[in-house]
Amino acid sequence: MLLSLGWPGASADTGAPAVPARCASVTWPKFHFDLRNSGHNPCERELGPTTVGDLTVRWAAQTGGYVESSPAVVDGVVYGATGTVDGTGRTFEYALSADTGETIWRRQQYGAAVSDVTVAGGMVLVGTNDDHKVRAFDAATGTRVWSFIGGGAMNTPVVYKSRVYVGSADGRLYALDAASGHEVWSYQTGSLIEAAPAISHGVVYVGSNDENLYAIDAASGALVWSAPTRGEIVGSAAVANGRVFVGSGDHSVYAFDAESGALDWATPTRSFVGSSPAVAWGMVYVGSLDRRVYAFDQTTGAIVWSRVTGDVIVGASPAVANGVVYIGSEDRTIYAFDALTGGRLWSFTTGDIIGDEAVLDGVLYVGSFDGNIYAFGLPAD
Repeated sequence: MLLSLGWPGASADTGAPAVPARCASVTWPKFHFDLRNSGHNPCERELGPTTVGDLTVRWAAQTGGYVESSPAVVDGVVYGATGTVDGTGRTFEYALSADTGETIWRRQQYGAAVSDVTVAGGMVLVGTNDDHKVRAFDAATGTRVWSFIGGGAMNTPVVYKSRVYVGSADGRLYALDAASGHEVWSYQTGSLIEAAPAISHGVVYVGSNDENLYAIDAASGALVWSAPTRGEIVGSAAVANGRVFVGSGDHSVYAFDAESGALDWATPTRSFVGSSPAVAWGMVYVGSLDRRVYAFDQTTGAIVWSRVTGDVIVGASPAVANGVVYIGSEDRTIYAFDALTGGRLWSFTTGDIIGDEAVLDGVLYVGSFDGNIYAFGLPAD
């Protein structure tokens, strides 16, 4: 078995994966951490299997609405967006101090449920539902920079080489100029696109509710390949080691060759997979509506372990760092599992958790349907 030998380069003290010797200042600027949607912060040092059980609430900040989006953390600031809970149609984009949770700025909108946020080039970008817009705000002040109107609800934007890539409920993947918001090209799939694209080596990977995964040239918008699953794809794909991993409505997780689209493996869970996979240490981690968190062997697709949570895992996706897998469930709990064995290391109850987590510099950030952004850290010495 892959894991019987332990983590490659594992620490003799903790058994957790070794941290790269040279790690620059780390940020978590978007859903699932990086352009490949790996969900993996390889530079985390403080939180690991031997310490995560001591996590306590460092702060909880009320945002003004339920929090379905995943937090982005850049240069000491936590960015996010809310849905509405008060019947007024109000939503908010916000920036909070990562140290204290205090509000730096908050921008109110109307009539527009919002996606996860992406922070890039000094801007905060967000897709909206009701008014079909991508909005760009100044990251320092919250001032509107530009907006673009698409043909349907706009999902999480991703920035790559001065362009913004975003999927829409009109079935199109849009490429926009990051400075102006003007459309550069669009590619039409057969149904709505519900998740953030992944980008690797100049190719954009995105799933559609037409049951296909698409690989599209980032520069031209030309189709590179498409590959079928047997169910709608509502989560994001993740790219690692020459493969693209994605969950499907047919209850399975798929692995495709990133260059050709050839199917490498497909492994079933017991229910719909709307969660987006995280990939690290030769493993693929994902949640399912069967209430379970799964760890698959990245090469073979074999299930290495699965663990039950207290309710379904709808849109929540795992974040991984330093030998720990974090994921939220609709039992209103955030969990931490040992990435090697699946053993439960820690849990905390808030409200329903549908978004992703961010893990960096010894702090776990997560939003909840109770309207709060939580920051968990280790007790002070």
